[in-house]
Amino acid sequence: MILALDAEGFPVVAALWYYIADEERWRLIIASQIVADRGPRAGYFGIQKVLDSSGIPLDLRQVKVEEPDDPIIIDLRLFAGTAGVPYLGGTFLHRAVKGSTYIEKAYVYRAERIIEETGTKEVTALVRDKQAKVWRPYPSVLTSVSGRIEEVKVQDYEWPQSRTRNGLRIRLFVLANPSVKKGQTFGDVQRWIVVGGRLERIENWARGVRVEGVADTNATA
Repeated sequence: MILALDAEGFPVVAALWYYIADEERWRLIIASQIVADRGPRAGYFGIQKVLDSSGIPLDLRQVKVEEPDDPIIIDLRLFAGTAGVPYLGGTFLHRAVKGSTYIEKAYVYRAERIIEETGTKEVTALVRDKQAKVWRPYPSVLTSVSGRIEEVKVQDYEWPQSRTRNGLRIRLFVLANPSVKKGQTFGDVQRWIVVGGRLERIENWARGVRVEGVADTNATA
């Protein structure tokens, strides 16, 4: 199933069979950027199209689509992360706690890491301009080494951060799911919390905010 979606170019950020204890049944969860950009209906339509073309006998009612920033998906990507496409593995979780999520049972095929173990990650940091009622974007780079974030550089802005004996500590507002409507940019705001050099939590802070303008050091968070 996942290989078929990959082959057809349907983007799969995370895929897992997840046991819903209250309903006493399993569902195949597919997290895709298509769901964030175009909504669940587009996600289900794309999956059904692949099921039909590949002849896979899976009832769509067994499938649940999610955005990549769904809280359960985020916790898996942070604490049980894997490589992205074309990686396809298999990890069984039983009565496990990943971040703030308790998992009774799950079989994870893929949960694409948000930040690689070693490398750089480019994001857009956001600062809220309360007077203009918009958020201002600042290109930023996170550098990680052996699973720890060693440095966060925010272009043209002195972002509050500190370093303890355990590592870097910072709370960063990050742009997610940007889109342009009638010439204006909108997107979601996530709060990334780094403690001891580890990205410990990502919170969905705001939805559909307006993002506007160039870097302005007089903007306030």
